[in-house]
Amino acid sequence: MLISAIAARTDKLKLGTAIYHIYGRSAVTLGIQSATLQDLSGGRLLLGLGVANKTIAAWHNGVFDRPLRRAREYIEIVKKTASGERVEYEGEIYNTGSAFSFPGRPSIPIFLSISRAWARR
Repeated sequence: MLISAIAARTDKLKLGTAIYHIYGRSAVTLGIQSATLQDLSGGRLLLGLGVANKTIAAWHNGVFDRPLRRAREYIEIVKKTASGERVEYEGEIYNTGSAFSFPGRPSIPIFLSISRAWARR
């Protein structure tokens, strides 16, 4: 909500999420929300994502395993959804179910943060 408010009141400021963990909402939901923010901000959104840790994953009934594979699939779904591509994804971790598309927006820069300890796994 805060980014939406800032986007509505500025026209040059880049708007970033800092690092949002991938367990808080589905990749499809984040893709839709990102496309909306990208449209509202006139293309100024910078999306930062991270894989968090076991505690945060557990808070959201998630499993903290294979962080790079999980992040890779999550980001692929976010990008497809946000860009308006037809989304019907079956990965090793994520499955979106039946195909759908959302009126997408221009590409959104996505930055991934992952600790070195998890990157080695």
